[in-house]
Amino acid sequence: MHPVAAAIPRIGRDIDETRIALMPALVSALFLLAYLWLGSVGTITRLYYHWPALGVFGICLVLGVFAGRPHRFAWSRLAVASVIALVAYVLFRASQSPIPYAARKDVCLLLGCLAVYLLFVFALQGAGHRMAMVILLGLLGVANTIIALYQRLVNPYFHLFHSHDESRLMPGSGLFFNYDHMSGFTELAALLCLAMAIFGRGSRGMRLAFGILGTTCCIGVLVSMSRGGFLSLGAGLLALGAITLFASKHFGWSPTVRKTILAVGLVAVLGFAGAGVTLIGKRFEGMAAGGEQGIFNIGFSNRLENWSLAIRQWKLDPVVGTGSGTYDEYSIKLWRADWHRPDRIFHPINAHNDYLQMLAEYGVVGLALVLLVLATHGGRALSTLRGWLGTSDLGNARPPVQGNTRMALVAGSFSCLVAYGVHSIVDFNMRLLASACVIAFCLAVIASAGPRRKAEGASEPLARAGRILGGLLGLWLLLGTARNLTPEYHFEKLGEALKDERIEDALAHGTSAAETEKENDVLYRWLGYARMRYAELFEFPALRKGFLEAAIEALRIAATLNRGDSYANVLLGRCLDQVGDKEGAGKAFSDALEWDPYGGDTNGWYGDFLLDRGLDQFARGENERAIATLKDAEKHLLISTQSSASPDIWQQDVWKQCVEALHEAYSAKGRYLEMEAKAHSQSGRESMAQQKYREALAAYKASLDFKASTSPDALLEVTRMREITAILEARTVPQ
Repeated sequence: MHPVAAAIPRIGRDIDETRIALMPALVSALFLLAYLWLGSVGTITRLYYHWPALGVFGICLVLGVFAGRPHRFAWSRLAVASVIALVAYVLFRASQSPIPYAARKDVCLLLGCLAVYLLFVFALQGAGHRMAMVILLGLLGVANTIIALYQRLVNPYFHLFHSHDESRLMPGSGLFFNYDHMSGFTELAALLCLAMAIFGRGSRGMRLAFGILGTTCCIGVLVSMSRGGFLSLGAGLLALGAITLFASKHFGWSPTVRKTILAVGLVAVLGFAGAGVTLIGKRFEGMAAGGEQGIFNIGFSNRLENWSLAIRQWKLDPVVGTGSGTYDEYSIKLWRADWHRPDRIFHPINAHNDYLQMLAEYGVVGLALVLLVLATHGGRALSTLRGWLGTSDLGNARPPVQGNTRMALVAGSFSCLVAYGVHSIVDFNMRLLASACVIAFCLAVIASAGPRRKAEGASEPLARAGRILGGLLGLWLLLGTARNLTPEYHFEKLGEALKDERIEDALAHGTSAAETEKENDVLYRWLGYARMRYAELFEFPALRKGFLEAAIEALRIAATLNRGDSYANVLLGRCLDQVGDKEGAGKAFSDALEWDPYGGDTNGWYGDFLLDRGLDQFARGENERAIATLKDAEKHLLISTQSSASPDIWQQDVWKQCVEALHEAYSAKGRYLEMEAKAHSQSGRESMAQQKYREALAAYKASLDFKASTSPDALLEVTRMREITAILEARTVPQ
């Protein structure tokens, strides 16, 4: 055989071995870069900051198809099947959601987590790749802790990447926008790093470094002052401590050392859990004393109401739920209408309970699938840990307990599941992609933590199928990124321009986004608002009307995409009113009130619309209709002024104007009735005259009441009205 021909198979084998050796490292490096973006810049919930990471996740999945080697460790078919079943069900329900853009957020969140899960189950099984992920999480946790300390001590509105959103920042939130969400992330990093410090392999220096990272992350939870974070970290430390206690007999520790470590661990667990319970108790005391006001009251004391809303929403469709992303819209209607609480300024966007929100939006089926995922992976983790601790047989020799990175990862991952099982009762961290991906990583670690396989066996075709499924998902993520990143960029800039009152820039970005984006109801609402604001700049009626009609077109799309968007309907009503379509405006306001019956803006603008209609009727001499319309306007304007602890001057002025109009209308009605009474009296129809006098008396009394309600110091006018009333009472002959 020719030497070249003989060398070709050897070269092919060398290339294949190089691919197998280098491709996982490349995939791991790309994934870590993507997650670094997600954990630092993508901590916000807007999709524009998620798509870059999701696109790189897609690249990793496609490369992962070619990065496979025969699986060295067995993976749980049941665990993987439970995850795929959950994803399939959510995708099916999302396709039927009445709010497409809200459903897209759920889909992106879930598929991002599925991408992480498939990568670490089928492509990145090596301990080094997983240890690198834990190191990155630890470093991000330390960064969050340092920034949170700076926010607490120096500048509460500092943010490393999103300083333009300082109005949404809370002190002690680190790289996140909310201290509860920061604590939810750092507690996961803390548990994984502490598990590596206890069980991981490597030098003492490396394990000490992991211990420092984990301890710093625990300090970050303390800095956050999150009650849910204290409770959940306490639960996670309790789980990790229990595993450590059972494993300590393999460490060679003396009984004294074991008791000392146990005491320290109990102090830490009870400290975090006790702090959480104490803070919750103090907050309940504040609620009972009526001492909580504003957003802090809404942030905690309404948790029970939030959960009750979720249960009420679930009852609308118990089996499959009301659809992806619908809690926000239903909460507006139920929050204000069911409790008749116009004083509630903010409605809950999330239920602050992942289980109940899943139940409300996806029904019993969705919640059951979530619990199935937790049960299969939790059972897998406990079975694996029992094998390592020598209490069950994994089918091969038990590996050492200390210096075992795989055991460290499983112990840390199980502790994270316990922690988030608690935290998800009081918050919605699983709806943040940066935190949810960590849980997906933990689930993948547990699912692929079986015993070392002696041969390729029958499960390798399934592993190849898993990598191919990941590749298909990667292609979807790449296509989604290519399609959605540009409109999401313009959508983001549209919001920034509106916030800064740069209306022309807002129009440009909104128009660019609308060219390709057809499902984002918020985009069309903001675009309609920008066009309405731009129309106000023109005095020439034709130009103004042209932009108002363009605004109406965008707002109709927004209202169609999300019929529960009360603010879009309010804006639509305002625009239709300005172009003279009174009937259309009234219908738009009615649609807004259907979903937001006690909202301040909804009632304020509808009351203003009714005020103008009532004044027109009064000018045409239609007193009875004017009074009925103005009374309706006064009712809605009064709700508007009560919907805020500090109502706008505009709200108060319009309400006073409406009440003043009611005073004038009733006064005019009284004068008209008095003239009719005099005419009847002169004609000898005394009984009819007495009836008209009584009606005039009632009208004057109503006029006096409305006048006194807005101008209690107008003594001369009030005195005059009382004198007229006394004269009328003297003329009235008792029956």
